[in-house]
Amino acid sequence: MEITYLKEFLKTAEIGNYLAASEELFMSQSSLSKHIQALEKELNVPLFNRTTRKVELTEYGEAFIPVCRQIISQYQKYLDQIKEIDSKIKETLCLGVIPSFDSVGLTKPLSDLFNNHSQYNVRLVEDDTANLYNALKEGTVSMAFIYCDPKSDDDLVKIRFVEDHLVIVTPVESKLGKHKTLTINDLKNESLTLLESHSYLKKVTI
Repeated sequence: MEITYLKEFLKTAEIGNYLAASEELFMSQSSLSKHIQALEKELNVPLFNRTTRKVELTEYGEAFIPVCRQIISQYQKYLDQIKEIDSKIKETLCLGVIPSFDSVGLTKPLSDLFNNHSQYNVRLVEDDTANLYNALKEGTVSMAFIYCDPKSDDDLVKIRFVEDHLVIVTPVESKLGKHKTLTINDLKNESLTLLESHSYLKKVTI
């Protein structure tokens, strides 16, 4: 027994007219009529008395209304249970990303990967490197794409994905702009605009 047919039956019983019911259900009148007939054939009883202008419920149809509502209600409850079971069965992967995450071209590959592995629920956490590093240590994120030194001594497993370069941007007419190369010592007396004090990139420049 089709749940959709039961909903169509209830709408037709409520309105009392095939044409008006079919319009509200966004379907053709002939399709609606065929679906009601299919229900009647399955139940082996007439659900409506048909006239040229309207349809009226038979005694069988009247008795079928509360049954329909109960079936639809129980079916919806089961669909809700399926969602709950799914959420428990699926493993949740909490993935940390830095704000510049998309600049290295990872968004689409990861999206494709997780779409092809629907057994995982993926939750993205966007934050700076320092906070995500702490989240990794505390276990609140499963993995993260961050700036870090792959040789640093800690208990995290690091896989180098891409190398990045920290560059100095300065006007060409400034004294720094006249140099082809610079060392950290060349910058020690300069006033620099850097990221927040707790960020990884600020840390490596101190």
